[in-house]
Amino acid sequence: MDLVRALTPLVGRLSRLHEVSEMARVRCASAVPCEASAVLVPDGDAWRVSAGDRLRPLEERVQVAAQHWLITEVVGKGHGLLFRDTDVARTKLSGAPLASWPNLLALPVDEVDAVVLLARRDKPFAGADLTAAKQSLGSVAQQLAEAVDVRQLARALNVFLDPVI
Repeated sequence: MDLVRALTPLVGRLSRLHEVSEMARVRCASAVPCEASAVLVPDGDAWRVSAGDRLRPLEERVQVAAQHWLITEVVGKGHGLLFRDTDVARTKLSGAPLASWPNLLALPVDEVDAVVLLARRDKPFAGADLTAAKQSLGSVAQQLAEAVDVRQLARALNVFLDPVI
């Protein structure tokens, strides 16, 4: 009970996942010019879009399985990936948000096993773009990990909710 009483006054200072995801997305999109972007965060056995810009309506609610090629490469192996318009990449990316864009950058956020996706039509991304996006995250990467933990705690506490009738 001491922990509950100590946490209660601090609730307003806890990070909300969508807000921190949006901050990460904006930082990366500002550091590396793009036309569309998204942040995928782990949620059980799937990765969900937590923030995005210029996504198709279905992409806003998409769930990407842990076995999906994008997740195994970016999260599992910790690889940043650059995609140029190729049919091979489209097949592998099928089902992921922004997969239809000709040029895509996928950046791992190691602190939380999240993925930042940046997309653009004409200009391919380069290795320097991966570096710039990673550096732009700074402390937001750790905040994102903390926000995932807060979401997990909130869900665990939901069983104690006493709805008002």
